[in-house]
Amino acid sequence: MTIDTTSDLLKGRSTPTVWVTWLAKALADPAQCRLPAWTLTRFSVTTDDSYSGDWAVKHAAIIGKVQQRLAAAGRSSEVEKDVTLISRTGLPITGSIDVWAPQVDGSAAVAIDAKTGKHNPAHRLQVNLYQLITKATGEAVMPPRGMLSYRDRDVWIDPAEASAELVSQVAKLMERIAADRQPAAAPSKSNCRFCSLKGICTAAWHGDSLPTPTTDLF
Repeated sequence: MTIDTTSDLLKGRSTPTVWVTWLAKALADPAQCRLPAWTLTRFSVTTDDSYSGDWAVKHAAIIGKVQQRLAAAGRSSEVEKDVTLISRTGLPITGSIDVWAPQVDGSAAVAIDAKTGKHNPAHRLQVNLYQLITKATGEAVMPPRGMLSYRDRDVWIDPAEASAELVSQVAKLMERIAADRQPAAAPSKSNCRFCSLKGICTAAWHGDSLPTPTTDLF
C-alpha cells in the first residue's frame, strides 16, 4: 500500500465523491498519477490547502467581468453553480461551474470557468465535463456551449468536444477510481511537486538534493 490511509492527515469522507477537477487533470495527461484522485475520493486532507487571498480577488474579478458581459447581452447568469450526478460506478461526480448562463430563446446554455493562470489542457477538459454533466442532468436541453475566461482572453468551446470518445475515457477512469484497490503510484517531479499527499506517500518523488557551490572570493 502506497498511501497510509490510517494517517492523521486523512479524514474519511461520509460519502465518497469524485470532483470534476480531479478527473480533468487525469484525463489531460496519461502520465498523471491516479493515486491522488483515488485517495481524495475517499478521504479529505486535514492540512490547510486553501487558496490565497490574491487568487480569490483575481478569480472574482474575472467572474464579475463575465457576468457584466452576459448582462449586457441580455443573459441571466448564476455563480458557482453546483452540479452532481451519480456515475454508473455508484460514485457521485460533482463540480462547481464558476458562471452558468441558462438556455434562453433558442440560444444554448453556457458553462464558463474562470482561470487566473496560464492555459492548461485540463482546463478545457474541465469545461467539457461540465458540458456532459449539465446535459445528462437536464440542466441544458440543447448541448451547452463552454467558455474558459482568462484574464486576457476568452476561449469558446464547442459542444461537440464533449464527445462519445470523451465519455468512454471518463467511464474507464471512473472504473479505476471506484476500484477497491489503490492504483499504482506514478511518481515524478511534476506529479509529486504540489501533491497534497506527498508527505504520506511512500512512492513520492523527492528529488536529489543539489550540491551547494563554494567560493574562495569572500
